[in-house]
Amino acid sequence: MRMSDINLKLDRRIVLSLKQDSELVNFSKSSRVPVPVSVFNIGEHVYMDSFFPKDITMDQHLKLLVQRMEIKERRDAYVVRTRINNIESLKIINELFRVPSVVPNRIDIENGALHFYMRFHHNFQDMVSDLMEKYVENPEITKIDFLGPSDGLASTYTRIDSRYPLSFVSFDVILEEEARKTIGNITEGSIAELSATGVGEDGFSAILYTEDKLIESEGSIEKLVEVDNIYRINLRNNMLTEFRKKLVEDPIIRIGIFARLTGNRLSITSVVPTIQVHEYYNYLFMSSMKTGQKVSLKYICPYTVANFENI
Repeated sequence: MRMSDINLKLDRRIVLSLKQDSELVNFSKSSRVPVPVSVFNIGEHVYMDSFFPKDITMDQHLKLLVQRMEIKERRDAYVVRTRINNIESLKIINELFRVPSVVPNRIDIENGALHFYMRFHHNFQDMVSDLMEKYVENPEITKIDFLGPSDGLASTYTRIDSRYPLSFVSFDVILEEEARKTIGNITEGSIAELSATGVGEDGFSAILYTEDKLIESEGSIEKLVEVDNIYRINLRNNMLTEFRKKLVEDPIIRIGIFARLTGNRLSITSVVPTIQVHEYYNYLFMSSMKTGQKVSLKYICPYTVANFENI
């Protein structure tokens, strides 16, 4: 399979706006530049990392605002960490991420709100609709900006790339014997779309797209959509787990993460903001050295539709 084969597998998309009462989010009301962010937990608190390119033109208000916050300087960007206080509004996001087939593609702040962009399969439209009924009664806090057909993964990335440039980083990693056994009946060439929002002792949760039907396996392979050969799987790999921990600790935004199985190798392709590519592959090599698991770097290239279809 190629990436073009999964372009329209998740055929619905939703965009939600969540109000957050913070100086940085409120400032975005007067800014025309969307700021990519990642949202995560540390203990009982929820935080947001916002990524500003170093070449961005900051007015005096933004400069003073950023200086009062926790800043990490990167090669091509500044990362500003702030705490999210209105965690009640995030409950709908946590529940959406638990709906089968829902995959987040982007989070940013713009026009005074947090915006979440997600794709899902039409089989789960009723579940998504039930959550909307439960949570969006107050449009001042939660608002549906878009709900309807997806125009495809490539179009999704093209829209993001028009706001802030994206790049592909692709590498191979060898699967340990036990990890390979857990996914032994997956057809070679199948593509898994990994979730960037969670990993634990049970590994990475992923949506698997295949050309052939698979046999379900408890704790490893779960059928989601039979007619389109879409499954949910868990992938386990020590190096990838270590790598993701590093990407969370020293935050790197992953717009998309894909894995293709070939023999005992996983080919991993990530879509990341171009301003973070340098840090991304440095952390990859650091994780490889720490775990002793060799990786083979294959591609570093800008996002284009042609690269998406052929990578």
